[in-house]
Amino acid sequence: MTELPGAEMRRVRLRVGKKTYPIRTPLTDDELDRLLVPLNVVIEESGGPSVGQEERLLLALLRYGWQLERIRHRLEALLKEESR
Repeated sequence: MTELPGAEMRRVRLRVGKKTYPIRTPLTDDELDRLLVPLNVVIEESGGPSVGQEERLLLALLRYGWQLERIRHRLEALLKEESR
């Protein structure tokens, strides 16, 4: 992770899917929750109970990427409308 200028890094343990990962981050607990809650929803919706963590994370990443692409297209459409 790229450090933000002036941001103090701290160590936290994040639960993503079925595992917990130690990371260093400048984000507050509230900021992490805003990222992790929707991410964990996507992970839980990605595959059935027999799907392993690595596959589940890959499926979640692809789904998250697809959602970001949809948002990008909507923003571009709004910008085009606004510039008329």
